[in-house]
Amino acid sequence: MVFEDFSTKEELLGMISLKGKTRGLDIFMEFKAYICQIKLCMYKLVSMTTDGVPAMTGIHNGFIALWLKDEDFPDFISYHCIIHQQVLASKRLNTKRDGYFFMIVNSIKGKSLQRRLFKQQLDEKEPELAIDVRWLSRGKFLQRFRDLLDEIIKFLDERGDDYQQLCDLDWQCDLAFLTDFTGKLSTLNLSLQGKNKTLTEMMSSIAAFQCQTASMIVDIEKKKFEQFVNIKDHMEKHPTYNFISKKYTTEIRAVVADFEIRFAHFRKIENSV
Repeated sequence: MVFEDFSTKEELLGMISLKGKTRGLDIFMEFKAYICQIKLCMYKLVSMTTDGVPAMTGIHNGFIALWLKDEDFPDFISYHCIIHQQVLASKRLNTKRDGYFFMIVNSIKGKSLQRRLFKQQLDEKEPELAIDVRWLSRGKFLQRFRDLLDEIIKFLDERGDDYQQLCDLDWQCDLAFLTDFTGKLSTLNLSLQGKNKTLTEMMSSIAAFQCQTASMIVDIEKKKFEQFVNIKDHMEKHPTYNFISKKYTTEIRAVVADFEIRFAHFRKIENSV
């Protein structure tokens, strides 16, 4: 609830158990029966948030669609999880290369002896690099992987494993791009989390990110890399490397296009909120 001074209050009204089917119609009928039972004043309803499953958001027979068709209920704004939408849009990024990163890390983590040997190697070189390998997010995972790349190559070499792909400059540039761009997506995701986040704040964060992507594309095309510190580092280490900007701007544009599709509904209600 939102009061005149714009303070808010959240309260759990109740929990409804569904028996048997969980179609949009089943959810709608159970919920309607419940609010009639407790005599809830539905004319005060302004908006409703659901998850994105078809039973809730289906165009014809979803819970929201059935609600909007029912004359007993007022018109309202509906939307479903912004964070979920952002994550789905982010998955448009070409992450086929991720599997190799995880395979390498899991081969080190998989055996306690190998993990101890790798940790010992890091301790001997630079103590602050000896961290737990339980990275908190994919963005941080990629950054730590890149930071430790030389140590990982050395460790695999001493173990007698194949590590040639890790030395490929194209692959290293891909890693640098993924590290930079995934880090920005992770920052966006964090900005959408937390208690008392309003819809306008979250929509502003999404819009700001979409605007930022335009400058990212220019940054890559002009090869300035002011927003891509890992790519910049890669280029400084390998100044003769043939950087192909289109490869990465295409990936950014694909993510932006998916953002536009997934958040089109929010653009329609922007003036209402």
